[in-house]
Amino acid sequence: MIVGFPRRPGARARLVCFPGSESPEEFHRAASRMMAPEVEVLAVKFPHDALAEGDVRALAVHALPSVRSLTGLPMRLFGHGPGAFVAFEVARLLEAKGGVLEGLIVACDDARPACDEIGYKGPIRRRSSPPLDHYDLAYLRWFSQQTGKPETTLTCPILALIGDDDPGTSIERMSALRQRTSGEFVLEVFGGGPGFLESCAATVVTTIRDRIIPPPT
Repeated sequence: MIVGFPRRPGARARLVCFPGSESPEEFHRAASRMMAPEVEVLAVKFPHDALAEGDVRALAVHALPSVRSLTGLPMRLFGHGPGAFVAFEVARLLEAKGGVLEGLIVACDDARPACDEIGYKGPIRRRSSPPLDHYDLAYLRWFSQQTGKPETTLTCPILALIGDDDPGTSIERMSALRQRTSGEFVLEVFGGGPGFLESCAATVVTTIRDRIIPPPT
């Protein structure tokens, strides 16, 4: 199911959000206001407690028809936390079916396969604050299993967003996403740790908007 914040009939581009378990709806609403009227911001609404199951493929298959039905505007996917894994898989399935995406945007450390976790079967290092829950571990393990497969690589650009004070990740670890696309990869670093989407909302939204609708030169 796709919900809008609200729909923008005169928009030039579309951003489809895949919320994580703790993604602030306020951020999506702020993004919709700040990007209006050029960008239409929508969000995927998962079935109740579906993220807790950690079944990335099932959630992506569930969301894919709704995403594919969104035609007429250039589209980017934006995933935060566990939602970033689902957004990545939807992007992969969409491209496999001949669909075209303008880009994938992922935020926070939960969205990346850490360099030392690719193919690693041992324990996954936890963040000190807030801790990784069971669904985070399930998503990380799934992504680690997928990274060795050629079909996991996308062709659309990836924009990765990270807070510079997150104890559970680093620029080097987030940069592992560079291996997951044959297109452009850009990493943007913001001040703050977990929760930087809220604390740096205006700057984050401006960064995303400028990627979608480049400012005049």
